[in-house]
This record gives sequence, C-alpha cells and structure tokens, in this order.
Amino acid sequence: MTGGGTYDYGTVVTVVASPATGYHFVSWTGDVVDPNSATTTTTVTADKTVTASFAIQPAHADRGGDPGGRGTVTGAAPTTTERS
Repeated sequence: MTGGGTYDYGTVVTVVASPATGYHFVSWTGDVVDPNSATTTTTVTADKTVTASFAIQPAHADRGGDPGGRGTVTGAAPTTTERS
C-alpha cells in the first residue's frame, strides 16, 4: 500500500493498494471515499487506519481450446447411477 504516513489535518490523502503476484484487490475497510477501488482517497480529520484486503487469484486450468479461453475439455466425467 502507498499513501501511509503523517499528514496535516484536512489533507486529502490518496491510498493505493497494490496486490502481489497471484493476488487481487478486494476492498478497503476504514474511512475511504470508494472502498471498492484499489486507488481511493481519505481526508485526514483524526488519527485513522485504513486496511486493504486482498484475495488469491483463482487458478485456471486450460486444456486446448482457443486463445480466448472459450474451448472445450474432453475426458471421462464421473457418473452417478440411481436405482429405485
């Protein structure tokens, strides 16, 4: 995160959440203008803490198909047999 530090009262501070490789930004907690944006602002009116939350990127398995990710996967699928 960038933007941390000591600021004068009334200063508008820009905070930026930068996820590490393999993670993505989720949201901010604390007093920020847009908690869903990785780059947002907060106005210093008192001591405050803002926290960025990150999550692991989902893994993608790709077996062939087109480069746009719209392909097909072939292979045996598990089956369930019901008897009455």
